[in-house]
Amino acid sequence: MALSRGDPETALGYLDSSLHWLRETQRSVPPFFSVCTLAFSIAQYDGITMPIFEETMLVGRRVGMQQAEAYVLCTTAFAARSGGRFSQAIEALDRSLRIFRSLGDAAGEAFALTHRGHMHRALGETVAAIDCFHQSADYRATIPDQRGSAVSLAG
Repeated sequence: MALSRGDPETALGYLDSSLHWLRETQRSVPPFFSVCTLAFSIAQYDGITMPIFEETMLVGRRVGMQQAEAYVLCTTAFAARSGGRFSQAIEALDRSLRIFRSLGDAAGEAFALTHRGHMHRALGETVAAIDCFHQSADYRATIPDQRGSAVSLAG
């Protein structure tokens, strides 16, 4: 809710608490975290404020503790980026990608790469952003997630 109200600092505090409690949870706990990802941001383009759709929904996907941590890290990156904390966002995305890759989770990796693409776009690094969006679309194509692939390519 803090992110939807435009309060990334409060959101970062809540997300940090979530990461703390996830780290306290035993790794052997069965999947419990229902993933529902839908994100957008408000951006300025040529002096016009507009919402930018950034992600697709994965409704009802249940993941385990390590994946939950990686998804919370992606949301942490989104909040940090919204608050202008780009180095913190990049660090969170790097950690998230390492977790998803270690688990062989193509959907999670695609999600993190899409966030990484938006990070590069926010920093004006167009070539790197496009590369992340294409990698994300490639991962989504293996799932298969046609809608997600299209969202990734739309960047």
